[in-house]
Amino acid sequence: MRVSIIVAMYNVEMYIGRCIESLIQQEANDFEIVCINDASTDQTSMIAHKYENLNKMVRVLDNNENRGLSYTRNRGIKEASGEYLWFVDGDDYIQDRFAIEKLYKVANENTLDILAFSAHYEYENNELKEKYDQFARNKDYLRPPVVVTGKEFFVYHMNEDKFWSCVPFYIYRRTWMLENDIMFPPILFEDNYFMPLALYKADRVSWINAKYYVYYRRTNSITTRKNASAEKVESIMFVLDNLLGFWETTDYRKEEFLSQKKYINMLTSALVDEYMNVLKNNEKLRFRNIKHYHLFLMLMEQRYPLVSDHLDGQLIHTVLNYSSVIVYGAGFICKSVQNLLRDLHIGDYKIAVTNSTCIEIYSLKELVTEKDALVIIAAEGEKKIEMTDYATNLGFNNLLFVS
Repeated sequence: MRVSIIVAMYNVEMYIGRCIESLIQQEANDFEIVCINDASTDQTSMIAHKYENLNKMVRVLDNNENRGLSYTRNRGIKEASGEYLWFVDGDDYIQDRFAIEKLYKVANENTLDILAFSAHYEYENNELKEKYDQFARNKDYLRPPVVVTGKEFFVYHMNEDKFWSCVPFYIYRRTWMLENDIMFPPILFEDNYFMPLALYKADRVSWINAKYYVYYRRTNSITTRKNASAEKVESIMFVLDNLLGFWETTDYRKEEFLSQKKYINMLTSALVDEYMNVLKNNEKLRFRNIKHYHLFLMLMEQRYPLVSDHLDGQLIHTVLNYSSVIVYGAGFICKSVQNLLRDLHIGDYKIAVTNSTCIEIYSLKELVTEKDALVIIAAEGEKKIEMTDYATNLGFNNLLFVS
């Protein structure tokens, strides 16, 4: 068997037919489609079994209970028999009828561990497109393809902002995965851990500048569903902790350090976004171990120095309830508050200090016409008391203290 396509399915009755149709229409020889239903509560399994009854290439397996995407993919690795594996999500599809044939030819002729390619994004609505499309732009593989190590691939494409951490945008040699015990961890954001780890263990990697995969962004998918931010925070902490631990055991040059730092910064930004959602939704954070908890506190203190201990749902909702915000203060605390406002996507705010120094920075007295604004006092000790009295005397009554 040349290629095994592993299709993970969970409540995708609206999309699974399109997915399987795009696979069985492939102009390729000697491949199989292994569909694994993760205990869907809709008609996903029934639809997939209909295709199984009509086409001998399709095999459908059902998990006894909902085990998550990582377990489902890991089961697919064990059940598959192809030389190469392609992980496809049940709500996505393939847009080139010759994709499998082309990918296998390049991978086989070059004895590759991993072969990368590009993807096209589609969105269920404009809101999702506005939110995510910026991350999908300008990531085509423009560099002429050569065979490199996985580490070289990661470093170059990460530093060029061309790196995809999405598992379906690659095919993998199955024996290499089994020999190196490369499996998916039981977390969300599993792709963000799996891809750097797999690449660092790969000796032969290349790429094709072609968009074979269509990634469909929709509401209520694993990555977009709401009220799961606490779980996402812990998953990102797992990725950060384990990747940092793995990279500490590897030798690296300056270029590698910069690419790793860039990747960690990207994950930290995702962590901040999900933490803001945790605070907005009043979710409760739970960490797997004390190490993750301490790492989280360290990252938050770096992001919000002198303020991180005071962040909670009530403070966040107070800030979000005002259409006009004034940050009154300077130094580290002011910088922390600015970071917080940016992370909450509040762009319309003013900074006031005791004496104005430039056109964008005001004295509080200059802003007395905005007495309904929320004034965030960014100061400590006696300065905090002095500034509070001054703001009150000017007629500002909506005061918030963050330190």
